[in-house]
Amino acid sequence: MSKLKKAIERAGKRESSPMGFRRVEQEKRRAMLLGLVANDEKEASKAAKLGIDVVLVAVNDGGKAATAFAALGDLAAGAIVNELSNEDAVKLAVAGADFIASPFGATAATAVDTNRSGHVISLDGEFDDATLRALATIGLDALLIDRGSGPLTLQAQAKLVRIAQLTATPLLLQVEPSIAVDELRVLRDSGGGGVILPAGTAASDIEAVSERLREVPDIRKRDSSSSNIAVLPSLLGGGHEHDDDEDDPGDE
Repeated sequence: MSKLKKAIERAGKRESSPMGFRRVEQEKRRAMLLGLVANDEKEASKAAKLGIDVVLVAVNDGGKAATAFAALGDLAAGAIVNELSNEDAVKLAVAGADFIASPFGATAATAVDTNRSGHVISLDGEFDDATLRALATIGLDALLIDRGSGPLTLQAQAKLVRIAQLTATPLLLQVEPSIAVDELRVLRDSGGGGVILPAGTAASDIEAVSERLREVPDIRKRDSSSSNIAVLPSLLGGGHEHDDDEDDPGDE
């Protein structure tokens, strides 16, 4: 299992209340993972010092990618590419990519090998239900979706919920640094497992988004008779019994 997938599962689990009567002061954790696109190894190195959970390195060269991944240590560090062949997937995995993010229509089927690395597929456009359900069988770590700019409408939210539910896969949403707490809450409740900030985002903006993610209210338990659109807990927490911190056999 990739580090990315483990991180998303941990983020989707509710924190347990401490036992006893002693008050324990703990920093509220972020509602979703915080990610960043890095254009080079220098940006990747900076990300490691800013409390980033996930880094998508936009470096196709195997040697430069290996240097960037090494600088990120134990972070979930993957490559983001415009197209992916099986040969390139092998090179990136050897370079140390925990996962590879690539477009749905420009990814060779043979390049997706969950025994080699994690995979994130970016979706752009409209897809029928059959196609989305088919994606649920591939074993993807996440789907990458560009949130875009402008107000988040109920129609746009319904589209995200539909994708998350039919694919049974958490969403990584590319957002602007100006995103507000209320919108972060809606994205979390719509199946968001993390938000990804663009390359070049200032350190102050990264810290601001990190703080807003901590301000997102916890998901409230709803009456069993009500409909709950918050798909994230069911996607990430249900049926998961093994210890997240214990590596699977074969993990490095």
